[in-house]
Amino acid sequence: MVMSISNKDNILRLALITAYSNCGAHEFIMVMSNSNKDNILPLSLVTACSSGGAHEFIMVMSNSNKDNILRLPLVTACSSGGAHEFIMVLSYSNKDNILRWPLVTAYSNYGAHEFIMFMSNSNKDNILRLPLVTAYSNYGAHDVIMVVNNSNKDNILRLPRVTAYSNYGAHEFIMFMSNSNKDNILRLPLVTAYSNYGAHDVIMVLSNSNKDNILRLPLVTACSSGGAHELIRVMSNSNKDNILRLPLVTACSSGGAHEFIMVLSNSKKDNILRLSLVTACSSGGAHEFIMVLSNSNKDNILRLPLITA
Repeated sequence: MVMSISNKDNILRLALITAYSNCGAHEFIMVMSNSNKDNILPLSLVTACSSGGAHEFIMVMSNSNKDNILRLPLVTACSSGGAHEFIMVLSYSNKDNILRWPLVTAYSNYGAHEFIMFMSNSNKDNILRLPLVTAYSNYGAHDVIMVVNNSNKDNILRLPRVTAYSNYGAHEFIMFMSNSNKDNILRLPLVTAYSNYGAHDVIMVLSNSNKDNILRLPLVTACSSGGAHELIRVMSNSNKDNILRLPLVTACSSGGAHEFIMVLSNSKKDNILRLSLVTACSSGGAHEFIMVLSNSNKDNILRLPLITA
């Protein structure tokens, strides 16, 4: 679903949409547009094949007035055995709102649910890009990739590559929430979460900031088995120049262990916390807590070059 309310030059393009399902499936490709000027919706090639009771919903709704551009160059959804794939993009913006999905691929079987949701409420220059999003699940697993963005200017959320593997009822949640006014950048070049046998992997980034808030996770890897829980959470509430970087975060656990990597920052000036190398290994129900709390005024920098748990 793509919903957009803006003023002029609303363009929605679905270059190629392919949905495969089998055994009595329903495919809905809906484009609704109510605008005033220069509203263009081209569907160069739309292919929907289904069989076997699966449901694919690709919906684009646009009510806009000016310069709203939403593009889905390639959206591919494959499902079998009653799986549900939802690709939803909601955007409420005034000017220069661009949402691009160069390649979105969701595979599921045995009743799995994949949710890829992007919500954007912004005023100017809001850009959300997912060059490649891949979610694999089977045996009733749930993969949720959610990006929630409420910003005023120059808010950029980029997920170059997000990969989530799960089986045997595992749950993977990758959530990004950003409420900012200017220059809020959240980037996850590569996020990989592996889980099985009911494990939970949660990668959450929450940012509420006013200017120049940058959270970067170049590589986040979480492996778990036997009901383990891995939580990687970054929370930032700051006013200016708040930078949280986790170049490499690795969390491995077995036997019901819990690893928590939490960074909380509420700062204003020149607060620097650095953990060059933090290693925590546990098994058999152990608990590891790595917590950084910062309350300062300006130039708050928290850096974790390498965290292994």
